[in-house]
Amino acid sequence: MTVEQKNELILRLLDSDLNEQEFDLFQNLIKSDDEFLQLYREHVTLEHGLLSSHVSIIPTLVSSKDERVKSKRNIRIAVFGIAACLMLSLCVQFFIKPEAPVYYSAKIEFAGNSKYKIEGERKSDELGIGKTLRITQGAVRLELANDVTAVVLAPAVLKIQDETTVVLEQGKASFHVPEQGVGFTVISAKGKIVDLGTQFTVISGWSAMDEIYVEKGRVEVTNRSNGIQQLEGGEAISIDHEGSMKSIEYKELQSQVFFPKMVEIVFEADFEDLQLADNEWNESGLAGWERCGQNDVEMGIYNPSGHLDSTGAHIWYDRVELNDNSDTFGNFQGMKGKCLAYIYGFIMEPTGYLKKVVNIDENTLYTFSITLGHRIENASSQLADYELAFVSGDKVIHSIKGNSETNVSNSFTSLSFTWDSSNLPEGVNVNDPLSVRILTLGADNYTGKSYLDFDDVRVTKMQLFKEKGENSETK
Repeated sequence: MTVEQKNELILRLLDSDLNEQEFDLFQNLIKSDDEFLQLYREHVTLEHGLLSSHVSIIPTLVSSKDERVKSKRNIRIAVFGIAACLMLSLCVQFFIKPEAPVYYSAKIEFAGNSKYKIEGERKSDELGIGKTLRITQGAVRLELANDVTAVVLAPAVLKIQDETTVVLEQGKASFHVPEQGVGFTVISAKGKIVDLGTQFTVISGWSAMDEIYVEKGRVEVTNRSNGIQQLEGGEAISIDHEGSMKSIEYKELQSQVFFPKMVEIVFEADFEDLQLADNEWNESGLAGWERCGQNDVEMGIYNPSGHLDSTGAHIWYDRVELNDNSDTFGNFQGMKGKCLAYIYGFIMEPTGYLKKVVNIDENTLYTFSITLGHRIENASSQLADYELAFVSGDKVIHSIKGNSETNVSNSFTSLSFTWDSSNLPEGVNVNDPLSVRILTLGADNYTGKSYLDFDDVRVTKMQLFKEKGENSETK
């Protein structure tokens, strides 16, 4: 739909001239099209100004409805023209007065199949000062001030603090800083990295250690205790949570991050069962998954539709957005269907599911993402502690754990973590099977039943290294 068509639709709404089908289209665009929403706000602001006589334009008196509509549109067009002239005037003033403040925004490009969200006071897809970029799947290439460029791999959380500083709370990011960008700074979870003219990579929040690899040039690293260390090209260090800096082996593939055109989804599971009506469950397990641990624990699929009180309001959930008759048709934002997988019972040992998803490729970054939580408030159950892992055979390659005390009933959390196959652990080889494992661990100091719901399980992969020209771009 063109901008002209969108403007026409909004003008007809303001003129009370939409039929039922057009009004349905208008409602859908308001919910799904940010550009349309912004145009609508501009028109409403203008309409308010016209009605309040804030715009000194007096139309010729007309008698017919068609002529009145045409007249109102001419007024709006005239005011938009005035606004355009004012904007041009401001632009001229900007060039005459270079000291005038400018809103800085990074240029962004996402790899195909990436999943991301940009947060901040300004609601737009711009990544400007004060905005935070969260990538749960995929990769992004950024063009920052002073021709600084970056490639960031998910899962990542990155914030633009100012034109020369980014905060990398989580993620793997490779930076190329030209001469005019010297002094560019990256603040990671455990330290601060100041560029002195270089190419370097920072890995933050993916493990207990932050890692810095310098491919060329030099950087200055400062820990939380203000300890300072300089690194030259071909050197690398790690920083732990206490701020201790330790030299580590420089690995070329860790330092060189290439921007993939596409993120490959190798496995997805949404656990939908069309046979389950509201408030029904199937405790026969998950087809294609291997059970782990206790056999006396209930495990299966559930359709947890909310109950209604006497007024017709939902009472099953504490939060409106968890009602599965909402616009998302699920218990959390982005949920594709109404059903969840669940594990429920007296958890005496680690219990859950294992699923082989792919064979291991060399030099590949695998990401495991999942949404999990505790759907109900029930005095006889509590959210279970959990462990999520990549597994090959009987070898746990990488895992993360969650504590029930940090989660709240009737809430869901989306989690993701990565594993880099260029660092194969002992006993694991290329082409070996790679599986995902979801375990409940019970709840600390709790003797009753434990509960864990999960959904939207996904495994993706990105090639970490390709020869130039093979559908991949360097930093």
